[in-house]
Amino acid sequence: MANHQGDISVESAEGAAGWLRVEGENWLGALRLATAAGDHARVVEVAEALHRFSNHWVSWRHWEAVFTLSVAAARDLGDLALQAAQLNHLAWSQAACYRRYQRCVEHALTAHRIAAEAGDVRQQAWALAYAAYGYRELGDAGRCANLARRAAALALEAGDQEAYSQALARLGDGLHGLGRPGEAMDVRVRLAAVLTTPGIGIHPELAAVTLAGVYVQLGAHHADAHVQHQAVQAAQRRRRIRHHRRARVRCRHVGQHDRGGLSSVPGAFGMFGTDQGRGRFRGGRVTVGAGYRRALPGCEHGNGPAVAGRRIRFRRWPRPRADY
Repeated sequence: MANHQGDISVESAEGAAGWLRVEGENWLGALRLATAAGDHARVVEVAEALHRFSNHWVSWRHWEAVFTLSVAAARDLGDLALQAAQLNHLAWSQAACYRRYQRCVEHALTAHRIAAEAGDVRQQAWALAYAAYGYRELGDAGRCANLARRAAALALEAGDQEAYSQALARLGDGLHGLGRPGEAMDVRVRLAAVLTTPGIGIHPELAAVTLAGVYVQLGAHHADAHVQHQAVQAAQRRRRIRHHRRARVRCRHVGQHDRGGLSSVPGAFGMFGTDQGRGRFRGGRVTVGAGYRRALPGCEHGNGPAVAGRRIRFRRWPRPRADY
């Protein structure tokens, strides 16, 4: 409810999210009025506060407007670091909300240039991670891997584990796209170890979504190797291989997730441009090999799920979409 000063008071994050959704058109109008009044600091403050929430409402059509206003406000304030941060948010919106991957790359590379001028290593890392994501979706695995590797190094320098985790995720994608699955799996095992390290400082929701995708990929890698071996044996016995769409590939995802984690797993299939994410395989069991399980320390702690045999089935997997 509103207090005597006109501010809105909510008692929970859920209540705040509900209010933001219901009043979206109105608070966006207020943000535009603040821009017109020259209250640039308030505009940037609001956009920064909403960035994390925007991940939960990617279907809203106005995020581009919000972050375009905040970019202009940061520019008018003359703060290069703020401008780079808001450009990164705008780059995210182009990928996550509109699937405009070329624009995502353009905004992210501009953010990187401005962040470098400002000496902001953290925003440089995020900018290259977003650009890597855009290039992945554009089918340029080489640039994806190159930028992701640079982003990971910058994130470590800045001490930003969230940026580091996303850079590793994109590096794994790029290496996989380059036809280097072994290296991709090594990166993903390292990423899983980061995500399951207690107290590492990664937001639980981001960690859960990213980790779900990592486990899916590790399991898919293991399953693909098994399927290929079986196909060779069948060819030797029968001198032919049945088309893979007639085979029923059953996958088993290893991991005990909370309710939120379970709901995020189907989306993880769509995040990573794999054949599984594009719905070529209808459903099944992916099993993470024992070697990978041994390489995932701390899964019973922190953000990571305890490794336990819980079966998750999907009837239809979604089309790929942006993951952050």
